[in-house]
Amino acid sequence: MAALPRRTILGLCCAGMFSIALVLAGPAICQTAIARELGLNTAQSGLFLSCSFYGLALAVLLAGPLADRLGFRALLAAAGVFEAAGLMLLSRAGGLAGLCAGAMCLGFGAGIGDALFTPLVCVLYPHRRTQMTNLLHAFYPIGLIGIVLGMLGLLGAGWHWRSVYLLLAILPAPWVLAALVLPLPRHAHQSSARLRVRELLGRGRFWVLLGAILAIGTAEIGASNWLPSYVEYVCGAASWAGGLGLMCFGLTMAIGRLGTSALAGRLGPRRLFLAGGALCSLSLLLAAMGAQSLGPVWTVGCLAVFGLGCAGFWPTILGCAGDAFPAAGASMYSTLSAVGNFGGVLGPWIIGLIGQHAGLSWAMGLMAVGPAISAALMVWPGNAKTEN
Repeated sequence: MAALPRRTILGLCCAGMFSIALVLAGPAICQTAIARELGLNTAQSGLFLSCSFYGLALAVLLAGPLADRLGFRALLAAAGVFEAAGLMLLSRAGGLAGLCAGAMCLGFGAGIGDALFTPLVCVLYPHRRTQMTNLLHAFYPIGLIGIVLGMLGLLGAGWHWRSVYLLLAILPAPWVLAALVLPLPRHAHQSSARLRVRELLGRGRFWVLLGAILAIGTAEIGASNWLPSYVEYVCGAASWAGGLGLMCFGLTMAIGRLGTSALAGRLGPRRLFLAGGALCSLSLLLAAMGAQSLGPVWTVGCLAVFGLGCAGFWPTILGCAGDAFPAAGASMYSTLSAVGNFGGVLGPWIIGLIGQHAGLSWAMGLMAVGPAISAALMVWPGNAKTEN
């Protein structure tokens, strides 16, 4: 391990995590323009927003076991190729079917990367998993900020959403090239005998981790996917206001993950889950109750606080899993991430479905259940124990 360029590989993983934000920012920022041009209703828009997470969840499930057998290099290169191909397909979509195909391809590429970056970092830094996974995952909201700013700038300059997608297709190229030439670890587990997923499924604590990541994934991905449209539809704001709202969400999430990386060893995951769960649920309820009467500034502020509260959940759950099962390989991380991203399938679809019949405010308020469940599972005695 000493011969590996750890910081350079960490940089590769952070750049890849930056580009994963395309899964959320790409469809979300352009959703209202796409819906107007292609005639999508609220339920169809929810289906489109969730499709990238179908592809992501499928890829995460496949990539972990493949990495345990084949290594990381070829799969990392494939991740960038699928991301670029998905954006190109989106740029040529003529209806809902084309949009869903492009979004699924984009999500499939992001899912391969999502399955591999975390185990790569955990094997490079085995004694600082919680700290380093939060640092790594901070580049997802940092990517969200950068991509949202870039997209808003291009759209504001008069670019069509199809042209924006074509330009974004070059974003994965630098880290894909780095993955092809850098020396990488051979595997992600820390012993000669790897703990397989079928053995993990016999452990009650692993099921708790699965439940916790599913609950927070449903709320986090559902609310953030709908954030720009929610601000535009419910608050009556301009489309750029929703985009800035998503950027604020990304900013507070980045601050939260960097803060969690710095404070995890001092405060411990248990306190972080308790504080984060309360903050998440309260902010979602306030965003749901005050959107129409208090306007876009209130709503964006509440959802930005939600980003801060939920920031540490996902990476800390992965870090706790690595500490609980150090002999598990990339398959364990991919199983957890797949279940969490299945929440990304459920969340946008649930919000769109409920929003179609009862209103988006009710749908957004319902998402407050997810963080409460996740926090309750993780603060149960022993579940948030970590070596870090």
